[in-house]
Amino acid sequence: MHVNPKFWALAVALATAPLSVLSAPVGTEDINVRVNTRDTSACKGYSVNNVRKTDRGLTAKLSMIGTPCNVYGKDRTELDLVVEYQARDRLSVHIRDSVQENYFVPPSIVRRPTFESMSGPSNLNFSYTVSPFTFKVTRVEDGEVIFDTTRFRFVYEDSYISVTSEVPKNAVVYGGSEVVGPLRRDARNTTMAIFATDVGNPIEMNQYGSHPMYTELRHGKAHAVYLRNTVPMDFILRDGIAGFRALGGTADLFFFAPPGGNPNDVVASYTKAVGTPMMPAYWTLGFHQCRWGYYNLANVKWVYDRYREADIPLETVWGDIDFMDKYRAFTVDPDRYPAADYQDFISSLHASHQHYIPILDPGMSTNSTPYTRGLAKNVYIHRAPEYKTDPLYIGHVWPGYVAYPDWMHPNTTEWWTGEVERFRELIAFDGLWLDMQEPATFCVGSCGTGAPDPAKFQPNPPFDFPGGQLYYPPDFAEAYNKSLQAGKPLMYSDGKPLPPLKPDFDKREMRVIGKRAYKPRPAEDQWVPKYAINHVYGDVQSKTVQLNATQFGGVAMIDSHNIYGHMEALATTAAYRRLTPNKRHFTLSRSTFASGGNTTFHWTGDNGATWPHFQYSLAAIQQFQLFGFSLIGSDLCGFWDETTEELCGRWMAAGSYFPFMRNHNMRGMKSQEAYVWDSVANATRTNVRIRYSLLPYMYTHLQKSNEVGVPAWKALFMEFPTDTKTYDIDQQFLIGDGVLVSPVTTQNATTVAVYLPKTRWYDYYTHKATDSEGKTVTLPAPMGHVPIHLRGGRVYTTQTPGYTTYESRQNPYTLTIALSPARTATGTLYIDDGESLNPGSQFTKIAFTATPTSLTATGHFGYVPHNTVQTIVVLGVTSAPRGGVRVNGQKVAGAKVEFDAKVGKVTVSGVSVGLNKGWKVEWGYAY
Repeated sequence: MHVNPKFWALAVALATAPLSVLSAPVGTEDINVRVNTRDTSACKGYSVNNVRKTDRGLTAKLSMIGTPCNVYGKDRTELDLVVEYQARDRLSVHIRDSVQENYFVPPSIVRRPTFESMSGPSNLNFSYTVSPFTFKVTRVEDGEVIFDTTRFRFVYEDSYISVTSEVPKNAVVYGGSEVVGPLRRDARNTTMAIFATDVGNPIEMNQYGSHPMYTELRHGKAHAVYLRNTVPMDFILRDGIAGFRALGGTADLFFFAPPGGNPNDVVASYTKAVGTPMMPAYWTLGFHQCRWGYYNLANVKWVYDRYREADIPLETVWGDIDFMDKYRAFTVDPDRYPAADYQDFISSLHASHQHYIPILDPGMSTNSTPYTRGLAKNVYIHRAPEYKTDPLYIGHVWPGYVAYPDWMHPNTTEWWTGEVERFRELIAFDGLWLDMQEPATFCVGSCGTGAPDPAKFQPNPPFDFPGGQLYYPPDFAEAYNKSLQAGKPLMYSDGKPLPPLKPDFDKREMRVIGKRAYKPRPAEDQWVPKYAINHVYGDVQSKTVQLNATQFGGVAMIDSHNIYGHMEALATTAAYRRLTPNKRHFTLSRSTFASGGNTTFHWTGDNGATWPHFQYSLAAIQQFQLFGFSLIGSDLCGFWDETTEELCGRWMAAGSYFPFMRNHNMRGMKSQEAYVWDSVANATRTNVRIRYSLLPYMYTHLQKSNEVGVPAWKALFMEFPTDTKTYDIDQQFLIGDGVLVSPVTTQNATTVAVYLPKTRWYDYYTHKATDSEGKTVTLPAPMGHVPIHLRGGRVYTTQTPGYTTYESRQNPYTLTIALSPARTATGTLYIDDGESLNPGSQFTKIAFTATPTSLTATGHFGYVPHNTVQTIVVLGVTSAPRGGVRVNGQKVAGAKVEFDAKVGKVTVSGVSVGLNKGWKVEWGYAY
């Protein structure tokens, strides 16, 4: 939530425009697609002096050569350089103006990596030239220069910083920031703004998140570069250069190059520095349902019942802005969502081990009690300092005029925690969904300044609501009308009738003063940077709080804009810590920043019901793993535009294997819940059950991601970095290091091309082995079928699926041994209570070691599940085992060993071994 209808045309145009239209032409260093940029060749750079070696690196002064060029702002003539070898795999290069007037984000907001003990000599080396100052960063183990500024002048001004490196012409680069597009960035033609924006998923342009870091592969080895800077900027990748053009801040650079260059280790190095991905609660891995447009609580209950009737597993029900009283944060509508009935419904979900999550926007309606309480604590953003009267910045979103919390104010987190606590007393939600935090607004400037009495006058949004003022989802309205015609009311599953709809109800929500109440400040009064980033809307003042608005301490929004949503997530985390101090919280955040994966999760926002957006959703989940976010997903079937049965069926099937799985669409669009079409229901039912069976495996890799920092979901190049064929593949992905998912993502397809890297793979469904030489195979893929392969040499843990994740956790385990060509396999299983923030020693982590005739379990057994391993399946067996089964040397009565010679599979059933201690199971022994 939500693309504003006013901007649909722009979103559609950007989503379908050819890349050549959206990207900058190849040319001079500073060329930008939207402006005639200024010539920086006159800038002579800096000379190095006063160099001092330290125990961890060096410090130096940089002095400007010649006269200031002042191209995009005022040159900083004296700079400080600090080089620090922080770990064996990490180097910090920080260049900051000596007067320290450029913004430097506090480490309390965005974690700044610091020195660690060195486990050996550094794998990175910093070297420099004295005049003009340039520098290189070299990977020591092979002498590869991974960052080289030799050909480029370093520019450092109050409103502009340019850091540029030479890279190969065909550089293999991933990241740069959040983007809808292919996983691998276009090395010929990328000018990507890093500027958080409320926009509906334009292709190859900036959107909600800001992640100024990239990963590069060279000669099969990876490294990463991170610019810890929060101001708006461009990421440049073209014509043999890579770099950043920032509207200020400091050049706080970090380089990551672990020995060996394995991409998994590079991500682990980065996330260890900024914060490893947060460990999700087990239930969050279930299937979630939402839409904007559930008219009332009866509508929500009706949808819930349809899922039960269709036997489609459903874990969590979500609430979009429909539940709010006049769309005001921290409220519920007294007529459509009566608080007592609302809470009863949520309680019934909890009784069934299901969950509920509502949406929460940061803008506080000026006609609300939470706003008044915040006003008393002075917790809102102010206009530019020159406005001494009416200093509050008043924007416009769904409820009308709003004030925006100032997350930097020392009172704000305490105030926010209090509001979250009151809201949870009203409805016992299980998590929060943070939206519109770029921060978004429908007007330009402080358009609510000087407005009349907010209790009497609030503006409508400056566009018509999708579907009209009164809207019911089509399937609900059709069922309701049919029930009226038949003279029989619609019934809940508990036998109670749905209450009658009130067709004239929404008239009370019409505002008095129309679509736009007050004129914004004239355009010439808006502050506009001289360097124009390649922003999707062009004007950086569009649809957001003005960049000259101020937060506590005089921090201008231009410096904190990109971290506004990140700071809201931090404040929400603090609220959870007080409300439920011993439980993992769930926060889904639209706007994110580097290091945010340590406290929040993400979805890709307002995507379209289009095949390209479906395809790019696969790339997005792989992209955000590189940024350190474990739980990431898209609005399955698409948010805006009308989906189709085929598109929805394919998307639901593929999305069943995303880290975060949620169906969500927009008001005014056709219904797209998984039960609407029989083919989609079958596809969802089948694949969600497979998902639920794989949950122990998924959860284990999420825990590894949290502990070590490696991605839990992976692009193929992560595991096969020397295989150049994997570099451009983003329509397949790995769960963990072993489960390969290859869905259909093209229209009218009945087969899918699957690339199998060079190793042994087993078909998930048939268990047939393939010793691939690194080739593409074409596999049948009718609607609802997703080809899945298991990598050889691994032990996989699955469970019999239930309707909910809780039910699934009660069921028996199966261990599948996928033997390597060397006839061995290893694996790991992690189990805890699924919700404790700090399990302490109350967890079980088992290491499995397998041969064709045995399986050994060792490890830590601090959490004891009541269920047991009932079945062991061995794949890749060449001869039938003979004899019985024994556990720890003792024969197991009733256990059976079956051999399928055609497939090469052994099934050992009835073993019934617990997971409370180590053991060894053997089969094929004569007694």
